[in-house]
Amino acid sequence: MINASSPDYSDVPNLNRTRAFRYSGEADENPRVSIVTPYHNTGAIFLETVESVLQQSLRCWEWIVVDDASTEVEAVRILSQVASLDRRIRIVHMPRNGGPGAARNYGIGQAKSDYVFQLDSDDLIEPVALEILLWYLVSHPNCAFVKGFEVGFGAQNYLWPRGFDDGSKFLDENCVQTNAMVRRSVFQAVGGYDETIRGGCEDWEFWLRCADHGLWGRTVPLYLHWYRRRVDHSIKWANFDAGPNYRRFRDGLHQKFPRLTKVSFPRLPEIWHCPREIPPVELPLTNRLSKASRRLLIIVPHLELGGSDKFNLDLIRSLQSAYSYEVTVATTLASAKHSWMSEFYALTPDVFPLNTFLRVPDYPRFLSYLIESRSCDAVLITHSALGYQLLPFLRSRHPSIPFIDYVHIEELSWKSGGYPRMSVDYVTDLTATVASSRHLRDWMIARGHDETKCSVAYTCVDTKYWSRTSAVGGGRFSRIGGATACRVAFVGRLHEQKRPELLAKIALELQRREWNGTILVAGSGPEEEMFRKFIAEERIRNVVMLGALANSEVRELFASVELLLVPSKNEGIALVLYEAMSMEVVPIMADVGGQSELLNAETGYLIPVCEGELTQYVEAVLDATANPEKRRRMACRGREQMVRSYGIEVLPKQMHELISRATESEALVRPGVSRKVGDTIALEAIEQVRLEILAEWLWTQRSEFLNVVKEKAVAATERVERLGVGGRWTQTIRRKLRLGWRA
Repeated sequence: MINASSPDYSDVPNLNRTRAFRYSGEADENPRVSIVTPYHNTGAIFLETVESVLQQSLRCWEWIVVDDASTEVEAVRILSQVASLDRRIRIVHMPRNGGPGAARNYGIGQAKSDYVFQLDSDDLIEPVALEILLWYLVSHPNCAFVKGFEVGFGAQNYLWPRGFDDGSKFLDENCVQTNAMVRRSVFQAVGGYDETIRGGCEDWEFWLRCADHGLWGRTVPLYLHWYRRRVDHSIKWANFDAGPNYRRFRDGLHQKFPRLTKVSFPRLPEIWHCPREIPPVELPLTNRLSKASRRLLIIVPHLELGGSDKFNLDLIRSLQSAYSYEVTVATTLASAKHSWMSEFYALTPDVFPLNTFLRVPDYPRFLSYLIESRSCDAVLITHSALGYQLLPFLRSRHPSIPFIDYVHIEELSWKSGGYPRMSVDYVTDLTATVASSRHLRDWMIARGHDETKCSVAYTCVDTKYWSRTSAVGGGRFSRIGGATACRVAFVGRLHEQKRPELLAKIALELQRREWNGTILVAGSGPEEEMFRKFIAEERIRNVVMLGALANSEVRELFASVELLLVPSKNEGIALVLYEAMSMEVVPIMADVGGQSELLNAETGYLIPVCEGELTQYVEAVLDATANPEKRRRMACRGREQMVRSYGIEVLPKQMHELISRATESEALVRPGVSRKVGDTIALEAIEQVRLEILAEWLWTQRSEFLNVVKEKAVAATERVERLGVGGRWTQTIRRKLRLGWRA
């Protein structure tokens, strides 16, 4: 799937991609999706479309290719060639050329399934497109049709993050292309396509006719479709937006559907899950894929910049290269944004951000479906609260599958210890637990974890990739800050766990001491606004904000800095510590969690969490800046330590052996969980998610209300001061209005 922040338009779904997951399996006699494609003299380019369909993760489809009276010999020959590729492909012939609308109607009339996917003969789809769109319609019964975001490629390259959610904007423009999954009942309700429209945009008329019948759709916020742009688009299709008939065609639609313009455009209401809504547990389809190697399902909360997701990327990459694993990734956090989605898609196409296409009550059965469909050998849960909560449900469905968890860090301020605490609570449902440090393993065992199930596997680092010789020499980052004596990097989420407020105060104190250096802050998060505000108000000039960076950009950053500064409140062992030491960057880190298992006075600076820590951080930066020779010695020792003991080749061996042992574990033959108990626990888990979503919404409403109150109070205070009255009252108000770190 394309990286929206740095799109590569040559990375099309059917070409130039590593086949990290082989989608094959027996075709279902009863297709769940009917693909319908009009074909008229398309020719050789159609073979690219064919490739993108044949590599779909959903196997239970039929493909009806409607030959709209093609006249070119080569185009007809290619159709015959395609017909022999797969028995699910049916070529049907129109008696005469009727245009794309007539061809679609003809194909839809022969469809066997309840869901029709419209695909033009020169367009492409991502490998998981059909599977995600089908599950969307299963999960949203009030939705008539659905599609994903589009990538324009060919004569024009662009991203199109729009769709049916644009609603009434469809009155003025066709916001989508034809490629969408539609319930077959919708065609029956509205009468299919208007076959008299031959100049293009017959799909626009169809969408508005659906709206006129009160039927509407939604858009999955994933780039699932590739729309091929041609130089002659507006010449071939007169009704297109650049064509000569566009305005007349649009005005004709307004006259045809006056109710949409004069009364209202249909809105598809969000289906919020009700209190104690019973999650459906029966699978709506089977889609068993054949396999030739081990398969692992990894359940994570989100796909975001951070140490745990970096670890997941390294784990997937190393298991693939060392042991040919095929890896599926599923996310469970309902509010996640997934800024690192493309990083995961670069390794495996089998990535499912559940919140982009499912209602929360469907999460349990979809995870169960993935295990069954992929014939997973094991399930790895890493920092997913819902993953833990659904363990009894998943075990009740898959008693012979080992469930393993990997934990990085205890968080005492959340759920009495965070994910390691949950690992302790669900120890009877886990086959094995892996901790990122000895410190964390001891912490869990002291709180009741099973010592025989709990082991340690350090996250490790790819020392060949994370080296100054393989980096790009700093690039754009080396020019930031001018000729400063020292560059310091902060890499991580701007979250209270990383204590960005302390980082800001360190920068302020360094400025007061006239330190000649620059702090480059790479990351984003909930504390970013407060951090920026503090920097601006205190006029701190030695801080440069870089935003969230991709892995390759972090390496480029490390190649241009001398120090890493991360004053965390708590850590396991920060993954960025491994990467910095491998890149010969000297760390200045908080002495928390298992950090001392990696870092000592020979390789960097460990600062205890204490009353005078601000001064100690400042002194460490000043000492490292003033002693370049000492800094170089530390950097070399750190690199040597990583190469000697923590190379990435250690990680896949440990995890592969652990998964193999877990598969043969006696724990798998112990009494399992009954389906009734599993279903009840799934209901409670989903109910908790509902309450968390509600609490988050209420908190947002409260914050917005307080912001309004604050703005009004500031305005009132300023008015009183302009009148020359107020005195102590205005001072008190201003003091109460101070927020965050200034409070």
